[in-house]
Amino acid sequence: MGGVIRIDGAYALFEITGWDRLLLLKTRIKIPLKHIIKVNAEEEEQIAGLRIGGTALPYMVKEGRNQWKSTGWQFYLMHDPDRCLSVYLKDEFYKKIVFEVPDKDASLKLITLAIREKVNTQF
Repeated sequence: MGGVIRIDGAYALFEITGWDRLLLLKTRIKIPLKHIIKVNAEEEEQIAGLRIGGTALPYMVKEGRNQWKSTGWQFYLMHDPDRCLSVYLKDEFYKKIVFEVPDKDASLKLITLAIREKVNTQF
């Protein structure tokens, strides 16, 4: 369950896999690396908000688009909070993506290195 994160040039691709593709009616989210403010692998809390599309089962599944007045739109693909990355964005529709991956440490390293590499090549 969940998805995988890939780097394609100047973009991070959040690719949704398995049944989640059908539930969310979405296959991926493409974000420019320069729009990623920070990424962390801390456990994500189950929080409430206005959900538009997707599914939610308390303490089990949280998927889809959510809106909070204070922070704006967020995208969740979360079955197990222990396997999720939180990606904070600027200049994007979503202000935050919470994304479950098979190996959050490897995915965190992948994004961090890609961002660092992109920043270093801009100078």
